[in-house]
Amino acid sequence: MSPASGNAADRSIRLLVGAALLSASALLATPAPAPAQSRSGIGCELCHGELEFLRAQSGSLVEAQRLLVTSAEVRNSAHAAMDCGDCHSNFDRWPHGGRTATRGCASCHEPQDSLWRHSIHADTTNAEPAGCASCHSIHSVMTVAELGEEAGAGRANARCTECHESARLSPSSPHAQAVLCAGCHAAHDTKRVDDPAARVAPANQYQTCKACHEEETSGWPADAHGRAVLEGTTHTANAEAGHPPAACTGCHGGHDMLYLSDRTFNAVIVERCSTCHEDEAERYLETYHGQASALGSEIVAICSACHGSHDILPATSPASTIAEANLVLTCGACHTQARASFVAYDSHPDPGDRERSGVVYYTFFFMNLLLVGVFSVFGVHTILWWTRLLAGRKPGSPGDGGQHA
Repeated sequence: MSPASGNAADRSIRLLVGAALLSASALLATPAPAPAQSRSGIGCELCHGELEFLRAQSGSLVEAQRLLVTSAEVRNSAHAAMDCGDCHSNFDRWPHGGRTATRGCASCHEPQDSLWRHSIHADTTNAEPAGCASCHSIHSVMTVAELGEEAGAGRANARCTECHESARLSPSSPHAQAVLCAGCHAAHDTKRVDDPAARVAPANQYQTCKACHEEETSGWPADAHGRAVLEGTTHTANAEAGHPPAACTGCHGGHDMLYLSDRTFNAVIVERCSTCHEDEAERYLETYHGQASALGSEIVAICSACHGSHDILPATSPASTIAEANLVLTCGACHTQARASFVAYDSHPDPGDRERSGVVYYTFFFMNLLLVGVFSVFGVHTILWWTRLLAGRKPGSPGDGGQHA
């Protein structure tokens, strides 16, 4: 090999080595994702992001998983803008000494903590009082915006049903995966359902449901049911008789709520009205409307079709749907040929009340008299016929059981 060729080869090798060094320098200069930091600048994730290290130090997989915290978990939470040292102090040395401290949630969320302290979740008589982390978790706290989304509501409700398993909503509920448990029961000042101060207490349901159902609740305070609940009149009597209060859940149900389009909705509503209005329901079920409803009809008139649903008023009120002046309009919603003579029909006839339902009373009496008379004559006729047959038998004739020579 000539000296010129050797020099060219040396130059090529030096160029390749230089390029490799430059590439390595560029890679080393590229910043890696920074681990979670405390105020002292120590990377908390160096230890708390390694499950095997934590397991070796804690001696328990459960404890190691409790201590495992990644920067991604915090970065995607409501506390993304906070630093580890904002809550945890004196953790800058390892192993952590006895001077360490963790601030409580109340240090930043004092109003919510004040409400929580008067809630059922803070009741020390419970086997396990539910603190902030029980609902919000510790590091993966959801933002308010996430709680307003279907996925976030589903995650939050799943935490509630870990303790309240029997209150889990079925997929057929209109509130499932769409409404937070806290939306009805309150987030931090949750009360027992039988507490008069609870948001789901009968007298408070109007305001609670109004948050989403403003149109439906607009007339409820003047409604016959609404007045009874708010004034505490018939509501008390119904409660003593074991009837549900005539508030929103009294008719629609609570956790067993149905869509209006559900095939069983009509039958369920009639059944719930019947718990308080037993006499009216019994007479309704004897009419065409009631019998068709019992057979599963989805178009026949149920209670709310005539009386209204959220603006029910007594017949004596001029604004009532069943006031005499409004009956043609009410019945005309289904019966387009309705006239004054048509609406004169009693939709809750009582065959036993001669004064209220005279025609029905006498018709019922006549039909029963006719029925009893027909069967009586038929029974007497049958008895006489068999008596004649038995008396007319001769010894040795067919049917005679005797033996004759």
